[in-house]
Amino acid sequence: MDRRIKIIKGYDREIQNPIVIMKGSTILIIKRNYGKYKDWFWCRTDDGKDAFVRVEILEVGSSTATFLKDYESKELTVFESDVLVHIFEMGGWTWTRKSSEDEGWIPMKLRSPTT
Repeated sequence: MDRRIKIIKGYDREIQNPIVIMKGSTILIIKRNYGKYKDWFWCRTDDGKDAFVRVEILEVGSSTATFLKDYESKELTVFESDVLVHIFEMGGWTWTRKSSEDEGWIPMKLRSPTT
């Protein structure tokens, strides 16, 4: 059975051009975050797209990292009272699916479990 979550506060996606990376691909590390989004790296693809990437899905080198699994940085715009399907969590964010079958990340603080 799907685990559903209810949105308690709306969110407008910040990343307009998300990255989609396959396992084994490399990415340039721009900076490592501390504080609120600890263990997320700000990275850049070869085609110039920037995105946050969680440390546990990377094999980190001195200035680049290799992906240990497929990754997509797509965020969703959601509205208060939307109900979505929870798929998995990582570093304070939840990968979810809307009823339209659209999938993406939302901050965990926006949701409350419903089932």
